[in-house]
Amino acid sequence: MASLLNFIASLWILTLLSSCSIFFGNVTPIRKKSHSYTFLNLSGKNKKWVQINQKNTNEASDIVFQSKETQSAISLNTSCESDSEKEIDKKSLTQLTQELLLGLFSNSLTADAASEEKYLTLEKVPALQTTLSTVINRKKLQVRTIVLKKNHCIYDLMYIAPSSNFLSHEDDFKKFVSSLRIN
Repeated sequence: MASLLNFIASLWILTLLSSCSIFFGNVTPIRKKSHSYTFLNLSGKNKKWVQINQKNTNEASDIVFQSKETQSAISLNTSCESDSEKEIDKKSLTQLTQELLLGLFSNSLTADAASEEKYLTLEKVPALQTTLSTVINRKKLQVRTIVLKKNHCIYDLMYIAPSSNFLSHEDDFKKFVSSLRIN
């Protein structure tokens, strides 16, 4: 169990530093985070989740919650560009999702990694939900990402869990996603 905890912690460090919204290929990094949103605080009423304190930098996720029971994690990361920059608008949700997943799993994704994509609407804009099953360091994981663009910002919502525990917190992730309000 300790090795699983260490593995998930390592994966989250990778997650914090590898969002699709940090770099766009050879384009300069996005400069700021969005602060124009609200969301459900999973650690507030639900004692199964704890909020992981983040350094206040553009590289860290905006918010990360970790399950006390399963070490699963739910996060939100934002990255914005100025009105004069238009790189976000040029990228499709599929491209942004691929960049996010490539950044996280570049050494681990294989051709047999199973994934499922689903388009949905979140905050009155299109969003792409991708669910991926993969094996990293002999650990079976499931990852669900939801990527959307609004007001020159990218919003990456992510749920990572050991495959055996994915269903146990899937509803918490759905509640977190549905609670997102972008001002």
